[in-house]
Amino acid sequence: MIGAEQRHCQLRFEPAFHHPYTVWIAQQNKVLLELESDGGVDTLSAPLDGRSAAQLSRACLAALTTPAPWCENRGYDGVWYHAAQGQFTAKFWSPRNGTLAAAYVELGSALRDYVAIHDSLRYGQWLRLQGAKNDLLALLR
Repeated sequence: MIGAEQRHCQLRFEPAFHHPYTVWIAQQNKVLLELESDGGVDTLSAPLDGRSAAQLSRACLAALTTPAPWCENRGYDGVWYHAAQGQFTAKFWSPRNGTLAAAYVELGSALRDYVAIHDSLRYGQWLRLQGAKNDLLALLR
């Protein structure tokens, strides 16, 4: 079990009508995805270079430590999101486009898809991940 202090860019998705899942970057420079089901938990992983892992971690931490409104109790997709890195957390539901919360969700979605895709197609998802990081950082400027 990986402790919370070792999870970077963690995002838990809790859809109203599907099983929850969680994605994060581990200190061992890999992305982990836990998929919950009635039968238990499946864990998928994918390697991530150290530089990208560090940049993503810094971007997520900057977002979570920014005094911005995170909690949105109005939603349209029925998904709760729980973001965390170390002691910093945020909780929100169906964030509006253009918000910090929406950019964090996009980064989490890019991480999820990076893990879930076949190795031969991972580079395209890596580019999407870098774009999501850049979009998050742009909102912090």
